[in-house]
Amino acid sequence: MDTSLPNNKIKNNYRTNHKKKGNFKMRYRNIGTCMEIDLPKYHGYSVFCRYTYQKYNDTYLLSMWLKRHDIGDLHEIDSDEITCTRETVKNEVLQIVQRAYESGAFEESINRFEYYCKCFDRGDELLCESN
Repeated sequence: MDTSLPNNKIKNNYRTNHKKKGNFKMRYRNIGTCMEIDLPKYHGYSVFCRYTYQKYNDTYLLSMWLKRHDIGDLHEIDSDEITCTRETVKNEVLQIVQRAYESGAFEESINRFEYYCKCFDRGDELLCESN
């Protein structure tokens, strides 16, 4: 992402909105639209994608995370800007994930995620033994 843009243009991507509710303000961020795409070759894994329209340069910011179905953690894969229209954005995301899937690009992310889980399990075992 081009960080040389004026701050007000960058802030528009993740605008914080305020709604009056009682004595406090409710805050939320418009994050965009999400999709989850199963990875059949990698049983139990899917890719969670979020795409957000970037008004200042007429593109979408696509962020992808690896999701393992038996745990709730998401493991970040990548983020990139894509050029498409509102009508074609879902198809474009599916094509990007399909190309990455067919080329084996998710293999490294899955291996890294598995290593992360093994390290967590080993650390948990060590903590349980010390108590």
